[in-house]
This record gives sequence, C-alpha cells and structure tokens, in this order.
Amino acid sequence: MLQLPHIPNLTILERGYENSQGVPVVQTRVLHLQVPLTWVYHYIIGTRAKAATEALRAETDKALQARMKVLNFLSCTPNGTFWYRDAKFLIQRSGMMVIDLDDIPKEEVESLKQTLIHDPRYETELIFTSPRGSGLKWLIGCGDCGGKSFKEFYRQVSLYLRFQYGLPPDESGKDIARCCFLSHDPLAYINPNFMNP
Repeated sequence: MLQLPHIPNLTILERGYENSQGVPVVQTRVLHLQVPLTWVYHYIIGTRAKAATEALRAETDKALQARMKVLNFLSCTPNGTFWYRDAKFLIQRSGMMVIDLDDIPKEEVESLKQTLIHDPRYETELIFTSPRGSGLKWLIGCGDCGGKSFKEFYRQVSLYLRFQYGLPPDESGKDIARCCFLSHDPLAYINPNFMNP
C-alpha cells in the first residue's frame, strides 16, 4: 500500500454558472490555486456546505438536483493543481486519484465508507459522502501510478472495485482534470498521517 510522503495539494474551483441559454455549467476557473488536503477536509466536515447539501438532498427531482449541485457547490481537482480545469493546464500531480462511486443505497453509504477506509490494496487519503447522499468520493494514494499512465492506473483500480466489491466507478474519473464537488459530511475521513505530520 502506497504512503504519500507529504500532504497533497489541490486546486479549488469557483461555483458553476448559467450560460446564456440558462444551462448550468461546471466551473473551470480557479478560486484557490493551491490548498492542502487538510483544508478540503475541514471544509467538508465544517458547516460552510451544510445548507447547500441539505437543500440538495431535500429535492427529489434529479434534474433540479444536478442544477443545484453545479450552481451551489465549490469543487476541487483531487488529482493535482491546475491553472485552469483542463489536463493541459496541470501544474503538479497530487499523488492521489479520485474514485467516484454513485447509486449506493443511502443506508449502505457509511458501511461502504468503512470498508474502503480499511481496503488492503489502496490507501485512503480522504473519503466523504457525495452531495446527493447516495455516493462516495474516495481519494486514494497513487503516487506516480506505478509507472502506468493515469488512465491505465484508473482502469486497474476500476477493475479491482468491480471484482472485489461489485462497484462500478464513474468512468469520467479517468480524466486527470476531473473535479469533485465538496459537500458537507461531518463523518468524512482523512488519513491521520496528514493530521499529525
């Protein structure tokens, strides 16, 4: 299991916006170029995203939920720091990879979180419940991906999750510039090595 020797840095992106046709667009512009993973953890367990998370989970219309998520939540780039949310604007890799697991029954989310925290193959750096409450954002250590390309390493993790747990991750995670919405989760977990460096 890989242990990261440092606290990873990520980029925080502005909330999304509506384009001229009124369609919500996920943000590509940077709010904070470089923040440590510990900042992200404290944001998630704190109250700044609590009202937006509760409002989104109270909404039952999936189209409205998607709109609320884009317009009301900050997001981050777990795989590295970026001048702009696009692979060609990568500044530095974080040594992490985000795995997005969707459509988990809400009553199983916390037990699956614990299972992944204790997974013997991949080191959990941060894990938290997604904005809708029926998924997980699992940030694992990947270092230099063991000499593989980012996409190849993602495929390896994806196959492992399918065979080990029957979990198909969101395929958009193979994009190194993938962003991750920051919802409120007071039960989020961060690798304790980062809290006591």
